[in-house]
Amino acid sequence: MLETPLDRVRDLVRGAVGFESGVASVAPLRLPEWTRSQQFDPWIERWSAQSLGVHLSTRSAASVVELDIEATRILPPGESQSLFPAAIVAEVDGVVVDRVAIDEGPVVRTLSDRTAEFIAGPAVTVRLDLGAAAGERDVVVWLPHNARAVIHAVRSDAPLDPPRLTGRRVWLHHGSSVSHGIEADGPLGPWPQQAARSLGLDIVDLAIAGNAQLDPFVARTLASIPADVVSLKLGVNVVNGDTMRARAFVPALHGFLDIVRDGHPGIPILVCSPIACPAIEETPGPTAKGPDGRYRGTDRLVVPGDGTLTLSVVRHLVRSVVEARDDSALYYDDGLELFGLDDAALLWDGLHPDQRGYDLIARRFVDRARSDTPTGRAFAPVLR
Repeated sequence: MLETPLDRVRDLVRGAVGFESGVASVAPLRLPEWTRSQQFDPWIERWSAQSLGVHLSTRSAASVVELDIEATRILPPGESQSLFPAAIVAEVDGVVVDRVAIDEGPVVRTLSDRTAEFIAGPAVTVRLDLGAAAGERDVVVWLPHNARAVIHAVRSDAPLDPPRLTGRRVWLHHGSSVSHGIEADGPLGPWPQQAARSLGLDIVDLAIAGNAQLDPFVARTLASIPADVVSLKLGVNVVNGDTMRARAFVPALHGFLDIVRDGHPGIPILVCSPIACPAIEETPGPTAKGPDGRYRGTDRLVVPGDGTLTLSVVRHLVRSVVEARDDSALYYDDGLELFGLDDAALLWDGLHPDQRGYDLIARRFVDRARSDTPTGRAFAPVLR
């Protein structure tokens, strides 16, 4: 077996914005290190470090690839194991050929007060069977979308060369846990990954579970990444955390869009409002799990005009912000068109879709991207 030098492994990584510095390994990051000093909540770093959409892309005649990988999973309160699999998936010429689930390694255990403890664990060797090769093929190894991946070594039975230039357009996306898709059945299961594959686009997915909160450092990161189309799915986390009132939300959204637009002049930007969630459609946050394991809002007295946010209010505000801006390349679409109240049975915990829900969102997004809708008008230039 040939071992690929780690500096060459870094050259094969796609979907990351950088790497952890000062370590003798390849640890992809979806938010740059400089953002850490500006992060108020440590969960931003934990969730953004997960390898959503991150993959190794190579041209190779290899029939086997091995990775020595440390995959740090996050355990919910009271659970001794992850509720959802952390998996690595290999594809050859666009066809999935192998999948390996990882159930060993370090874990971050969530405590009841939202703090966490780190429990060390070993790196594991993952062996992926690519099938017999008559010559070089396009090989992609997708890292776990719901675990932090640190690669210590990569071996193969033939050299791993740089991938071919495909000329595919780049879709840059940011959103909440619904875009992160922690509950999805593998790294290709989140709806943006499904939609990108169907539309023939390369996606950089900066969804951060619980933390699509209009943070300026996220906007500056988005502004720095080359892209042909940008989508932002915003609003639900502000209600989940009860972190803003309308007075703060509207100018914060304007400021976020200002920064992203400055980095992407003239590029289509699609802003989507939240999908359906009956628990907080008319009830404000913060959200919390009830005894039945389902999320609920906080039923309390809301004084008219105090700017308290619910999903119905947020959708109205997001639309009004987009419509108020003098930007012909900025589009608004309603998240209820992707997943409405009639689909709520697919919210496994009252807030997050199950895999069937993600599949449904992906199909509807693709349909809208190919039709005369706001999403379609935003994506038309990259689908021609």
